[in-house]
Parts: sequence; C-alpha cells; structure tokens
Amino acid sequence: MVLKINNTFTRFITSGIINTLVGYFVFFICYKFIELSPAISNAISYAFGLVCSFILSATFVFSKTNQLRKRSIKFIICFFIAFMVNQLVLWFLSSSINIYFSQIFAMASYTIVFYILNKYFVFSS
Repeated sequence: MVLKINNTFTRFITSGIINTLVGYFVFFICYKFIELSPAISNAISYAFGLVCSFILSATFVFSKTNQLRKRSIKFIICFFIAFMVNQLVLWFLSSSINIYFSQIFAMASYTIVFYILNKYFVFSS
C-alpha cells in the first residue's frame, strides 16, 4: 500500500522530517569521520539542509519546478525571515516560561511562518 499525501502542509512537515535526518547525517559524517569542529559541521549540515529543503519543497511539497533560480532566492530570504521569527519567539518567551517550552513554541512559529511564506510567496503560481 502506497501512502498518498495530498495536503501541502502534511507534505511540508514530511519534508521537514526528511530534511532533519539529512542534516543530522551530514553533521554526523562531518564531525565523526571528517573530524571537523562542531561549528563547521553544523554550518555544512545547514547548507545541505537548506538545499535539501528547497529541492523537496519545489518537487514534493508544492510541485513548482519552474523559475528555480528566482524561487531559490525567495526561499533563502524566507528562511531568514522565519528564522528571525523563531529567534524572537525564543527570546520573548524564554524570559517568562521554561526554555525548553520556549524552544517548542519557537520551532512551531518557524514552521508555520516558513510554510506560509513558501506557499504564498516562494511557490505561488
């Protein structure tokens, strides 16, 4: 039986899980086997993750493979916007609630903002 995923938000979450696994795998290889520093390994894994995320979003999530150069620039801009929202939520909440709960809300805010920006700006028709 093949799982059919129709909803773009569900596909977005699925691609995020795949992307997280790819990023962690790249970090692990860079740190454990290539013996790079944690910071360099993390930076490389984020670069791979950003590329993986864009490819999955263009093909699997939104099925928009035209104008990839233009969309990739928009994607990177939206990534930074969503990340800044994430940082602001983390900063704002961490002064009033537990840091671990703050991080959960920050991650959720990033996911929602990045999805909306991708759906209505990066991969809109």
